[in-house]
Amino acid sequence: MFKQFLGWLHSSVAVAIYCFVFSLTQAILYSKYLNWRFADPYPIIVVWVCFLYLLVLAYERYYQAIYKNQKIKITPKKEKMVDFLIVRVGKKLLWFLLFIITVLQVVLLTQGKFDNPFNLGKDFQVPHSQKATFFTIKLVAIIFSGLLLCVWWSANISNIYLAFVSANIIQILIAIALIQINIYMINAAESSSAIKKDNFFILTACFLIGQSMIGVVISVVINHKNRLHELMGLLLFLYDTVVALLGLLLLSCTIVSGAKERYPPNSVNEIPGSIPILFGCSLAMNILCFACTRYFRKRTLTTNLLVEEYDLMRLTDYQKQGWAKLINLNKKYNAGISGEHIVSLMENYSHSSLEGMTCKILRVYRDKPHETSTKPGAINKFIKKKIEEKAKLNTAFNELDHEAVLFQNDHKSKEEEEAEPLEAYKPISKNALKKLQKKNKQKKQAMDLKSLEANTEQFYQELMSTEALVLLTVIEEIDLCERIPGKVGTFLGKYFGKNGKYPLLVVKFGLLGFHWPFKRSTFYCSATKKPVARAAAVLYTLSEWNKKNEKCAVLMDPMYSDYHFEEGVTYSGWYKIKLPNSHIIDLRPFRNQKPTDYFKAIKYRTQENTFKSANGEVWETDQFNYENCSSIINMNLNIANNRASSGQSSQLMYPDWEFISNLGNNSNENKYRTLLYLKVDGKIIASCVIFRLGETMTSDIQGLDHETSKKYKAYFVMMQEVIRMGLEEKVSFIDFGPTTEEAKVSIGCKVVPLTGCIYPRNPCMGPIIKFVASKVDV
Repeated sequence: MFKQFLGWLHSSVAVAIYCFVFSLTQAILYSKYLNWRFADPYPIIVVWVCFLYLLVLAYERYYQAIYKNQKIKITPKKEKMVDFLIVRVGKKLLWFLLFIITVLQVVLLTQGKFDNPFNLGKDFQVPHSQKATFFTIKLVAIIFSGLLLCVWWSANISNIYLAFVSANIIQILIAIALIQINIYMINAAESSSAIKKDNFFILTACFLIGQSMIGVVISVVINHKNRLHELMGLLLFLYDTVVALLGLLLLSCTIVSGAKERYPPNSVNEIPGSIPILFGCSLAMNILCFACTRYFRKRTLTTNLLVEEYDLMRLTDYQKQGWAKLINLNKKYNAGISGEHIVSLMENYSHSSLEGMTCKILRVYRDKPHETSTKPGAINKFIKKKIEEKAKLNTAFNELDHEAVLFQNDHKSKEEEEAEPLEAYKPISKNALKKLQKKNKQKKQAMDLKSLEANTEQFYQELMSTEALVLLTVIEEIDLCERIPGKVGTFLGKYFGKNGKYPLLVVKFGLLGFHWPFKRSTFYCSATKKPVARAAAVLYTLSEWNKKNEKCAVLMDPMYSDYHFEEGVTYSGWYKIKLPNSHIIDLRPFRNQKPTDYFKAIKYRTQENTFKSANGEVWETDQFNYENCSSIINMNLNIANNRASSGQSSQLMYPDWEFISNLGNNSNENKYRTLLYLKVDGKIIASCVIFRLGETMTSDIQGLDHETSKKYKAYFVMMQEVIRMGLEEKVSFIDFGPTTEEAKVSIGCKVVPLTGCIYPRNPCMGPIIKFVASKVDV
């Protein structure tokens, strides 16, 4: 009860009562000390404003009870009108009136002197003790008027927001006081240098008012929901820039005004001691405002997500199927793929061997809530308050999912959606397992029992708590200078590239995706009703993990463009960049049709006549031996050399035959990856690796013999063969990736925009990496 009373003492109602009492006391003392011959209108107006404000607060708290009263008969239309006039109009007008009166009182307080706080003629004599009493009461009343202006709009305003708006309003009052004092000093000054200083101080105070007005506007529009919005970020950046520049100006004013010059005693040119104090207070308020804006852009999560490296190789085939089912469960947000194909490719990449490149599987999972005592009073009030504050910070993430996204989700709960696929992976007790072993002795049933034995509690909890599986492709050294086109890139490479004296622009690069094929490798593993907030939280968590663990200079995550999900990128602290468009064919309308039907439907004239007349051979193989892998590498080098000779930037990495061999000989039992060649007279003229990702098929690591491929139009023939394979295998999409847009559109591809997001570990590198990343050719 006593703590509740202490909490009430600093509420907005209490501040209004304090302001009312001290303003009323000021008005009474003014008239009493002047023998009831004069009255001060300003405190009287403040008293009435405080009284009306308390009535408005009472109306806001009890308006439902008022309108439910049967004695008060009012229509809903009139009810809305009354509410609009009182809350929307009246409350704002009262605040504006209080603000004007407070400013005028500050002007009068600084205009007068301590020995004449009544601002009366010298003929009227008042005892010194009464002057001191009145001056103190007047000063306290003005302070409470300023505090009431700060807490006006909310009785439960956050401490940081309250500190921010208070600092800005206090700065306005300080600036007014500085202007008033220096105007008085100019009128009395005799030295031209003193007048110049006073004018400089007045100009600085005017800038301070402008900055504070921007701060007041920000405090009105910002809240826990929109504080991470991109537009709000630009507004806060503008405000921070003004605060930083004006802070330097305030510091110089504090030093100049505090430096004592040799003037005669009681000289009118001497700077009053109040000016450096006021400038010092403004500088302190500026530092406070800057700290508050950093809080507004703070990113944190109440649902603590953690990251760990994960090894799929240690799992049984049955357990790998569990991860595949989870990925399939999120089919809506893991579009175009199947869990089985992705688990196979992730496992393959995580154990591939390529110099300068390593791949890691990361598991992003929800942290277990810490156990707390059930005894009364066991939960620390401070910890509870801290948790509530973090919940407010997390509001910005939760508000990312607009209605357009939320209504796309099914009405099933998260538990209902996850229960069905994970039911088979619940652990079984030893006694129940023994009973099943006695009943079932057939081979097939024995295999099922082995699968049940693999259902440990630890693995089941891993499935249940995982938000996403991510493949991180780490490239140890990437020269950013090679990505900058023209003479600028050449110049920077000479000094800061990998062959320069100071290789500052050679960084460690982390790709949240597969390099071949160039696709995103973040796969969500849990049902959620807020997919955008979940995506932003995963990005934020990965960037925090990278700071302490992998320490890549920059992370990049490629994704298909989506307005809602792109908004989450900004909230997570990443930068958006444009990537080359991808080119995808939708084969769903042509299910069970022949390639000729497809080409006829899109009005495409096939380019294989010359190839067929030369007895060209199309050869697909699943044999990843040395000879076949070396052919892929040699043909791919032809394209790389051609790019280099034409002045295009090089690839991020170059595969070797061992990497190609690993693609086919590890975790590829179901032939998800094969090799495709075009031959003429036994000579290979084109090649690629076919990747099957479930509903999507793609070709990558392509190679051409440029001397003969043009003659036989091998590039077009290769695309036709991939389309034929896709129709035969009944896949839904064929992704031909970026580059050569005209050729791919002509064969039926749709241009699909790609959006990348990057996160530089060093914020200073952000603009440079943002520019360079947009120049990467994939």
